[in-house]
Amino acid sequence: MQAHCLPTLLASLVLLLPLVQAFTSPLPLHIRPLLSSARLSSRAPVPVRGRNRALLGRLHASTKEDEVTEQQDQHGLYARDGGFDREAFLRGFKTAAREDAAYEQEFQGGPVPKELRGTYYRNGHCRFEDGNGEPLRHAFDGDGMVLGITIDPESGTAVVRNRWVRTKQAEEEKAAKKPLFARTFGSPLPWWSGGTDFKNVANTAVLWHKGGLYALWEGGRPHEIDPLSLETLGEVTLDGNVGTGVTDTFSAHPSVHSASDTLVGFSYFGNPVTGETPLTFWQFDNSEDEAAYSDSGAKKTEKFGRFTQKSPKQTRTVPGFAFVHDVAVTDNFFVVSNAPVTFEFSEMPKWITGKQPIMDCLSYDNTKATNLHLMRRNGAGVQYTIPLDPHFAFHHANAYEDGCMLTLDTMAYTGFEGGVGFLDPNPEPGVMNYNRLDFDTVPKSRLVRYKICLSDYRYTREVLCDRYAEFPVINPRCSGSKHRYVWALCSNRRDGKSAATQALCKIDSEDASKSTIWMPDLNVFCGEPEFVPKEGGVAEDEGFILTLLYDGYKDTSELAVFDAATIEKGPITRLPLRTAVPHGLHGTWVGGLSPSLKDIQLREEGAAFLGEHWGLFAVILWCFFRTKLGPGGEGSGWCGAPWMVSLLSLLANPAGSAMGGVLTFVG
Repeated sequence: MQAHCLPTLLASLVLLLPLVQAFTSPLPLHIRPLLSSARLSSRAPVPVRGRNRALLGRLHASTKEDEVTEQQDQHGLYARDGGFDREAFLRGFKTAAREDAAYEQEFQGGPVPKELRGTYYRNGHCRFEDGNGEPLRHAFDGDGMVLGITIDPESGTAVVRNRWVRTKQAEEEKAAKKPLFARTFGSPLPWWSGGTDFKNVANTAVLWHKGGLYALWEGGRPHEIDPLSLETLGEVTLDGNVGTGVTDTFSAHPSVHSASDTLVGFSYFGNPVTGETPLTFWQFDNSEDEAAYSDSGAKKTEKFGRFTQKSPKQTRTVPGFAFVHDVAVTDNFFVVSNAPVTFEFSEMPKWITGKQPIMDCLSYDNTKATNLHLMRRNGAGVQYTIPLDPHFAFHHANAYEDGCMLTLDTMAYTGFEGGVGFLDPNPEPGVMNYNRLDFDTVPKSRLVRYKICLSDYRYTREVLCDRYAEFPVINPRCSGSKHRYVWALCSNRRDGKSAATQALCKIDSEDASKSTIWMPDLNVFCGEPEFVPKEGGVAEDEGFILTLLYDGYKDTSELAVFDAATIEKGPITRLPLRTAVPHGLHGTWVGGLSPSLKDIQLREEGAAFLGEHWGLFAVILWCFFRTKLGPGGEGSGWCGAPWMVSLLSLLANPAGSAMGGVLTFVG
């Protein structure tokens, strides 16, 4: 080595030392997820005081304080029959006050079950203004923020942190201080000002797969997230499985077929020109194996190998302009619900000129059937289409085959008046959709069971719960197999009207009289339930339900933990959060992923150090690189090593893939 290289080399090593420490320190063995339980699942605590009551059977009578009545509805659920505090509900659509670096918090109200060692992640729309600071027209267009809660049962504490998903588009809008990209559900732009370039808000779900964490939005590609620091690593193609074209996307609602341990993802693109919608399906091996981790317990970071297809991807086509948020999976079929939705070309001029979003070009025809498409997972044969009663479904609880019968439990919306803009009627610029909702008139979502005979394709329909309900989950071990119980959010109204999904319910599909409900105060609202199976549990309801509770009076959030078998008794323990979390969407539980506060802080410091000093790294390494390759240079050695190439690539694009480059560098 030439003598004049030594100062540059030493300077590089000194500056890189803290970075290397942060990203190469192997994670302790207790951080390794339990490989048998780290799975994608279908998707707080409250003080026991005042009007918080467990509402089961005839144990509780109504009170004058509540000015409500408690009765049993036809499906066995008891709860007050009344309203909710609308203003408290709407406060949950306020932009998150801040990001929180990792901090430790104690559980309150009871011991933490020993089985709850792991990390709960949840994603959601948490910024409700555009680049100008103007309110978004629809909450679904808000930028995503990922919350991570790592639970340690022994100490009765959790490490909490939350961070924005820093997509490239979000960072560009932040720098420009104005909207640069169109939103899907509202806040459009004219075509000549970016109206055909939709913003990937990465706000809908989080996916854990073979040591990787991903923020999902079905209109674009996933963004990889560091599981510890929650730093955004950049947009990814899932090891080249998802293309890079405008129409190449990946579902925000993948699912796992438990019996075959298969992760099923899909994408769709409604083509208004052809009047058809192609759907693409991937079936990935979902088994966690030692290859995902090094001997020290640290995650390996090779770029290829996480998403291994068990069979070639399939593309099927259905007639019409399909809007498919969720697909159910059975032993033999992909189950696709296609509501009677069409794209109205007469509405295009308004979209082109930025007068309305693309979703307002969709029209719902309540006189036509909802088509249920059954597509064989092995790609053989023809797909079957069964016309059902007209309804729209965002989410399915589960589907399974039992002999010649296929059962689908779905949250079916009925009551759409039809016509264009059916998902956001009566739009008003500058006013978010929830502020305009009249819950007495909006469509109602109920848990409905369809049983389809696979020999003659006739079906029966049964309402399993008549309350307005959403976000259904089951024990993930039953996914694609027969289940009995469904946990979901539901309203406090039994009069056939819609309302905020405020309560938590357990629906017994075999004995409605045993269905139960837990109802919080009028100002408190549950988030999507997350089922965590109990290790070694035999009964289907042996496990825990995690949910975030938002208090609209106090503007606070907390994590509530319920015994899944007896949710009506209320939370068994609770974890207050430092910062209120807005109403959100989907989450996931990663059993056994339990880094310490120090582990997480070290990773956070590494990310911050890189962000602050990347320019200096670039200069030093450029000098060294030039010295080695310039006139008289050796042209080999350090400059040709893979870590050097990765690091230089990282420094060339610090905003989009800096952390990904570092992880490759240390891998």
